[in-house]
Amino acid sequence: MNDKRLYNDLIQAARSMPEDDRVPYSFAKRIMATLPRQVKTDPMAFWARGLWRASVPCLTLMVAMGTWSLVQGQNTSTIDPLAADLELTMLQPFDELTVEELW
Repeated sequence: MNDKRLYNDLIQAARSMPEDDRVPYSFAKRIMATLPRQVKTDPMAFWARGLWRASVPCLTLMVAMGTWSLVQGQNTSTIDPLAADLELTMLQPFDELTVEELW
């Protein structure tokens, strides 16, 4: 059934009913006035709101970890063995090449 036809049938059925004194004055107008005010929910709005709320704890965590790494970096005077091993592993293929192989 078509939505417009259903709407027209319901309006026609409502108009054919006799008026009843028990219904408050302009009750139907108040109900009909609230129908257009119903807001459609936007799923992207919920997603965006959640991301904005999550940004504050993420920024706080980032500042705390950055501060902690700076404090730890000042206390340590030697090179971290893990960092030295990583550097050795990444640069070892280039150390074995000679100048002739590069050209």
